Amino acid sequence: MNDGTKNEMMQRIEKAALQLFTHQGFDGTSIREIATAAKCNVANISYYFDSKKGLLEYLMKQYFETYFSYIHVVLQDENNQTMTDLFLQLVDTILHYQFENRQLTRFVQREILLDTTLAREIMTTYFMREKYIFSSIIHEGKRTKEFQKVKDEEVLLYVRSYLSAPFIYEHYMNEVLHCSVWEKNYASKYIQNFHQWFHRNLLNQVAVCKENFSV
Repeated sequence: MNDGTKNEMMQRIEKAALQLFTHQGFDGTSIREIATAAKCNVANISYYFDSKKGLLEYLMKQYFETYFSYIHVVLQDENNQTMTDLFLQLVDTILHYQFENRQLTRFVQREILLDTTLAREIMTTYFMREKYIFSSIIHEGKRTKEFQKVKDEEVLLYVRSYLSAPFIYEHYMNEVLHCSVWEKNYASKYIQNFHQWFHRNLLNQVAVCKENFSV
C-alpha cells in the first residue's frame, strides 16, 4: 500500500470515527460501525490505530499537537510587542483554530470532562503547558503594569471557560439561546466579546491613559 492510499484510508477512518463518536459517544460506538462508515475492514483500523482506544488517543493527540503548533507560531511572532498583543493574539488564534475544527473541538472538549486516564493525561501534558504560557504572560503584564493586579487563577479559569464554552454547550446554545457556532459571523462576534472582557477586566486602564497622554 503506497503512502497516498495509506493517508486516504487513515483520513476516512478518522472522519468516520469522529462523526460516530460525536453523535453516539466513544463507548456507544463499535469498531465495526467505524469500519462500515469508513468503508474499510476492521483489520485496517487495527493496523493503523491498534484499537478503538488507540484511534481515540490519535484524534486527541493530533488535535492538541496542532493546537500547540499554532500557539508556538504566536509566541515566535515578533509583531507582538506587548503582553496585550501576545495575550489577545493567543486567544484569537486558539479560537480560530477551534471554530475551523468545530466538530473535533466539540468532541475533544466533551471527552476531557470525563474522569478517565486519558483526560488526566491531557490535563497534565497539554493544559499544564497552556497554563504556564498564559501565566507567564499575565505575570509579565502585571510586572510592567500593563495588566491589573488580578488573581492568576481567576483569569486562567475565565479564559479556559471561554475557550471551551461554545463547544461544550452547543445544544444549550441552539435550544435556549437560539444561536450556533456554525453561524457565519458567530466566531468573529465571540472573539470580539473576549476583547471587550479583556479591556474591562485585565488591561490596566490607568497605565493605558498615562501612555496615551504622554504620546
